[in-house]
Amino acid sequence: MPAAEKNKLASKLSSCPLANSFPVYSKDYCYQSYCENTVIANRDPDDCRKAVIEVLNASSEKKSPEFSFLNTKYSIQCPFANHSSMAFFSAGSTSMSKMADAQFVFPAYFQRKILGPLQQKTQDYTTKYKKLYVISGLATDTNRDGHADQLAGSPTHFYRILIRCLDSWLSTNPPACKNNKMSSLAFIFPILDEHPTLECMDSNEILLDYTATISDVEQISGFEFQLGSLSPVENVHLRRNITFSLW
Repeated sequence: MPAAEKNKLASKLSSCPLANSFPVYSKDYCYQSYCENTVIANRDPDDCRKAVIEVLNASSEKKSPEFSFLNTKYSIQCPFANHSSMAFFSAGSTSMSKMADAQFVFPAYFQRKILGPLQQKTQDYTTKYKKLYVISGLATDTNRDGHADQLAGSPTHFYRILIRCLDSWLSTNPPACKNNKMSSLAFIFPILDEHPTLECMDSNEILLDYTATISDVEQISGFEFQLGSLSPVENVHLRRNITFSLW
């Protein structure tokens, strides 16, 4: 990591307040707080299921050099298993999104056909809507029943949730919008090393084909997401909203 980038990152991490609460509830996981970003990782380094929560701002989305970081205070309770050929699945491109646990070894085909286009689409939305609340993560569902496996295993799926306010933002921890006017997109992708059908589809068609509901993501990830002070009706509507088009 360049010294200037390291100093800037250290200054940012030391000056931001600690999170009062975490936007995800789950058992047996450790939580890493990095200002507005959060990492949820399993205490077992062989269990790669994890989630990353980020708040992306258009004004700060400038690509940083390739490096990763882990706050030393989390290194014991959240052991990191480092491998070669890891790719970031965090949505942001700034240094704050280069968390060590936001990496995984994806097949090259998956990176080219799914992860790359999804990252670009997320950046496009950040530019267009100025601020996004993003949840990305790895899930294990070996029998493909839509529910998280009870036992640890190699991740079979990658998911992402994008949330934006239709009015102004009231909070990002948890996400809350003025008048509860909130819009979401959710995706669940099988981690593929090939899929002939995708060769006949453009990137938008692929993304739309793998849209899901927030409830679907919660079931396959094993996490329960906190999504602001919504009424019961608003909560059900947001979690079960079916996407028919991208933003």
